[in-house]
Amino acid sequence: MNTSQNEETVEELARLASLARRTAAFLGAATGAYTFFAYGMGIIGSVIVLAALAALAGVESSWVPVVGVIVGAVFSTLAVVFVAGPVWRYLASQGFQEFDSGSSRTWLSFGVGFSAVYAVSPIAPSWYPGVAWYPGLALSLALLYIVFRRGGVEVKPLLLAATLLAATSPLVLWAEASSAVGNVLASGLVLLVYLAAGTYAMRVAAKRLLGD
Repeated sequence: MNTSQNEETVEELARLASLARRTAAFLGAATGAYTFFAYGMGIIGSVIVLAALAALAGVESSWVPVVGVIVGAVFSTLAVVFVAGPVWRYLASQGFQEFDSGSSRTWLSFGVGFSAVYAVSPIAPSWYPGVAWYPGLALSLALLYIVFRRGGVEVKPLLLAATLLAATSPLVLWAEASSAVGNVLASGLVLLVYLAAGTYAMRVAAKRLLGD
């Protein structure tokens, strides 16, 4: 094999290595985007279904949406584990440690975020528990951003979602206090915010694959 052929082989190997790195980055970012779509649809779908079932059963409680959020989070997590889990485990096994297990930190962030907003329920108005999940989600995503921002994971979508949710939380609380439509507004806003964050994450994924 002459020098020219050696150089071509080295260049080809370098291109393949670059493609492998970019593909791994794309998969990580794309599955991250999927989590926004999964949780957005799973949580809001559960909130709406349980609200309808409660109305049909004649149950009136401000805690019904909270149950919907919990049920939706469980089903969404199962979907994420099923779809994204194998990808993240594979990437971690290939040396991309930023995709190593972060489930404990994730659940801790959500636990702290929701506990903080519901800690004031005993002294808050009776309508508050039904919509407190919305600012709780904003706080949890902000904590996730803080936890993962130094871990190599793309965290700007988290920051985007947390900022938008936090900025619209006063509107949701006011809507519930004044007209009892806070949960309807919150549900629509979560879908729109998660659509924006997931779209942004997919854009990041595409740019990583293209090497931009």
